[in-house]
Amino acid sequence: MNEDWVAVVQAKLVTTKRYLSELEERLPRDEGSYLADRDCQLAVERLCQLIVECAIDTNVLLLDGLGQLPPQSARAGFESLEQPGVLDSTIARLFYTTFVGFRHRLVHDYERLDNRIVYRTAQMLLNATRQYIGAISVFLAQREADAK
Repeated sequence: MNEDWVAVVQAKLVTTKRYLSELEERLPRDEGSYLADRDCQLAVERLCQLIVECAIDTNVLLLDGLGQLPPQSARAGFESLEQPGVLDSTIARLFYTTFVGFRHRLVHDYERLDNRIVYRTAQMLLNATRQYIGAISVFLAQREADAK
């Protein structure tokens, strides 16, 4: 990737933030309201899928920009950023043990989803994605500062 890779990663983070903001707006504060609203459930499921996909894409772009080979899987992308300390191990593991599989279940409809679990997972995803974006942003800022 050329020297503009940082801008490409930052643009992907902007997209992720937009989806995160939409999820924050659509996810009700209480589980009961979520369970009673099928349109809300569908919107939340789609936004969760998009957020996880953006994080997966960000990992690929970041690793490419750093001159590393693309990860063999979505999970491996998070592991690859955990090892050099770009991502905190707690956040990296939460993405590769919980959210990647959650996204697969949403996309491929492997099983009937329990909407209570979807609601709780969406809440966890909100917090984890904020931390993910923060960690990647700090890493990029440090790279730019080091380059000056």
